[in-house]
Amino acid sequence: GKSVKKNQLLVELVDNEEQAQLSQAQAEFEEAKLNYNRAKQLAKKGNISQSVLDNRLMTKKKLSGKIKEIEAQIADLKIQAPFDGVTGIRNYSEGSFIKPGDIITELYDINSLKIQAFIPENYSILIKKDMNFVLEIDKFQKINGKLSVIDPIIDKKTRTFKVLGRINNINNKIRPGMMANLKIRLTKRNSFTIRENAIINQDNLTYVYLIKEENIIKKKKIEVGLRKDGMVEILGGLDINDLVVYEGINKIKEGSVVKLK
Repeated sequence: GKSVKKNQLLVELVDNEEQAQLSQAQAEFEEAKLNYNRAKQLAKKGNISQSVLDNRLMTKKKLSGKIKEIEAQIADLKIQAPFDGVTGIRNYSEGSFIKPGDIITELYDINSLKIQAFIPENYSILIKKDMNFVLEIDKFQKINGKLSVIDPIIDKKTRTFKVLGRINNINNKIRPGMMANLKIRLTKRNSFTIRENAIINQDNLTYVYLIKEENIIKKKKIEVGLRKDGMVEILGGLDINDLVVYEGINKIKEGSVVKLK
């Protein structure tokens, strides 16, 4: 659960055997280097053959390569953070025996998060790549983002399609796996709404009761749009000055006479 920087040491496996091999190889290298330097001085005076000098040089190079090999093995036993992130819960305690492939912990980069959402198919033509959106965790947390991927396939069961977006997780307020509301602004339009309990649904058609001349009830077919917070958008069939009955609609019918209070 702590923040770590790139290349910060996370886990160090026991390397006693490798360190012993390194010490031995370094000692052998120092000895080989001395032998080579002596042979080099003797070769200048003609007291040693060139083949002996070449053999001592090769021995020195082999031991140098062996040291680098052991140092690489030791480096492999030190697991460093590949990027800046936050560590998850560790699965092992100090001194545990770890096998290759075991997950010791997980590292998360939550500075930038991928957002996955499912949108109804009737918006498929309107949703475009690189469109801006607002992510709402609650009424106090709103973060702007941009769509990056739009799935071209409609899910047959849910009649939705998947979109992916990216946000910058400022101060790491959002945690992976959280639920949120995704708002995408489409074309702006002016519209008016009525209360949802005024709606009458019959045979896939939508009606309301209006109060007309002499307070007589008339049933009117309408077209509705979006619904939100108990209100329904009216797309057609009503005028903004119409009087709509929104309570007691089960007690009246077309032709009923009512009193206005």
